Amino acid sequence: MPNWVEDKFNPERASKKSGEKIVLFVGRLNKQKGAFILLEAFAKIKDRMDANLVFVGPPYEREEALRLIKKFDIEDRVKIVGFVSENELLKWYHKCYIVSVPTLYKGAFGLTLVEAMACGKPVVGTDDLGVPDAVGNGGLIAKAGDVNSLAECLEKILTNKQLYNRLRVNAVKRVNKMFRKEIAMKRYLKLYEKVLIMD
Repeated sequence: MPNWVEDKFNPERASKKSGEKIVLFVGRLNKQKGAFILLEAFAKIKDRMDANLVFVGPPYEREEALRLIKKFDIEDRVKIVGFVSENELLKWYHKCYIVSVPTLYKGAFGLTLVEAMACGKPVVGTDDLGVPDAVGNGGLIAKAGDVNSLAECLEKILTNKQLYNRLRVNAVKRVNKMFRKEIAMKRYLKLYEKVLIMD
């Protein structure tokens, strides 16, 4: 049974756009969350577009991230923010252009991606179990652990305005249809009713 997103995650509260294209990563800064693959994928496309990469969340493997940032020569295009409050996180969702969390974990649901979608942001996830079910038509799915696949997905959204706008609309509609609290609670109740009948 999926989780849900709170009403505060919505596009209506978005702040004014800065004009900067930000690819946002939200979560633990480590290998298993796909942070390092995202760095390499971003490095592949950085020269073909004007975009920056921002990491928000616990900087668990910051030193390794900094080493890779230097190796890929993207020091002027990447920012590691670290821990933020929930209100600050919401501001980042609104400020960014897209959100990507290319997790390598098995069985992930992708709540972070759903939160971003609720704010009207297209997302890029990976083809691992629950993530495609969460993202649906609100974003693109890359092959887990595949740098080229991830780079291709990011570039498509960053360079194709028509695709970007379509995914934005789809993202909000999908969340409102499937991942709002009242809808999720109805699903829980139906599940409990079935269990009681079986007993």
